[in-house]
Amino acid sequence: MSGSSLLAAVVFEELGEADAVLKAVSKTLGDEGVRLEGYVQHVSNVGENSRSEMWLEDISRRESLRISQPLGPGARGCRLDIQALTEACGRMEQRLDETTELLILNRFGKSEAEGQGLRSVIVRAMELDIPVLVAVRRNYFEAWEAFCGPEFASLQPDQKIVQDWAIEAVKQLRTGQMVA
Repeated sequence: MSGSSLLAAVVFEELGEADAVLKAVSKTLGDEGVRLEGYVQHVSNVGENSRSEMWLEDISRRESLRISQPLGPGARGCRLDIQALTEACGRMEQRLDETTELLILNRFGKSEAEGQGLRSVIVRAMELDIPVLVAVRRNYFEAWEAFCGPEFASLQPDQKIVQDWAIEAVKQLRTGQMVA
């Protein structure tokens, strides 16, 4: 299999638009016995005067990891905790192996566009010929395409469309066929 043909980007406009789709697809496929790895993101509000917290939910272990820093109510800087994201990335890279049938990641965003974040997890999955499903916000689409090249499926943030691609990718992985 060719690593680049195993990629799908769920292209979205607004934050949160793809998160619910990825979470639903991961639950459905997990319930069907697909061996998944990856993260989906969720946001929780912590109070009236505080900004929301960002969390990564590990889809195979059902554990959550906070990836935002508490900057306070008036802060305007980036809330992403790079160290927490780096730790999550390292954990995921170590767990990917030939038994993984699909990697789902919540975001190819600013950190990934700059060569950091979960980018190395995507590379590791491609090296192992594991299908990758990742959410890409439209303003990072050009960086995504520069990273992976033109051979990927571009999907709308629609559960049926995304789930159909994922089921087909897993089916073709199991039978040793190329993903179109």
